[in-house]
Amino acid sequence: MQPLVVANWKMNTGISDASVLATMVRNQLHEFNGVDVVLCPPFIWLQEVASILEISDPRIKLGAQNCYPEKDGPFTGEISVSMLQELCSYIIVGHSERREHFGENNEFINEKVHACLRYNLTPILCVGEKQKSENSQKKILKDLIECLEGVTKDELAKIVVAYEPVWSISTATQGDIASGEYANEVCELIKKEVGKETPVLYGGSVTSLTVDNYISQKSIDGVLIGGSSLNANNFVGICKKARGE
Repeated sequence: MQPLVVANWKMNTGISDASVLATMVRNQLHEFNGVDVVLCPPFIWLQEVASILEISDPRIKLGAQNCYPEKDGPFTGEISVSMLQELCSYIIVGHSERREHFGENNEFINEKVHACLRYNLTPILCVGEKQKSENSQKKILKDLIECLEGVTKDELAKIVVAYEPVWSISTATQGDIASGEYANEVCELIKKEVGKETPVLYGGSVTSLTVDNYISQKSIDGVLIGGSSLNANNFVGICKKARGE
């Protein structure tokens, strides 16, 4: 499978920033072969970014950063999968920040996974440990299994899993960043659980300087990018390295 590079803009950008960033990425990656690319802007800019990307190569897809599992109803401020299906191809679910700041548990995340599948959208399911320990890999697999409860073997091929060790995200110092070997070891365990048809990404302080450590690993099929995706040149550089440049 081709490497998959996902940009999670998180709660960043104004309308002009989002427009410029999406346009620069589109222009530099137009007809870009060898890598599949997904941009995940804030909800409020999805339509704007969609209009920018629609004239681009179909390899650049649009994704949402979150969703609510119900189709509609009295859920003030929430965005359902049915609302997103005409704009997006992917939806990030279970991100560590949603778990940490909004108390999302595996059962609720599982509902989101099934909602995405019902509407033919690809969930990017995030799992990862807060602290690195001798039991951390068992915890990761436990979370993975609970988040995928009720998902069929055929449906597993329609899901992306992203391994994101929380201790290696954003503010991590160089000494805290997960090594490529360690990330590959965990991703290999995940692949044994979900099967070889399910792409497994790595996310955790990935930059243009560190991406080679991960994308070169046998069991890592791509990367989930946070802060580095907010700079078009840096993000494009990561995409180029992902395809071996």
